[in-house]
Amino acid sequence: MNVLLYPKDANLQDSFGDYYRIIGDKKNANAFYKKALSITEIPETRSKLNEFSKKK
Repeated sequence: MNVLLYPKDANLQDSFGDYYRIIGDKKNANAFYKKALSITEIPETRSKLNEFSKKK
């Protein structure tokens, strides 16, 4: 619900990416991390996204 109400909140997008990562949904995790980074550059989010890229 919050994602719909606050689509430009990078921290919220990052948190949703974390949720998807925890449940093993890498595709959605990557999508939300990329969305967060498109809003603002967050070093921690960039690290998470880079970590996924290394595992492919």
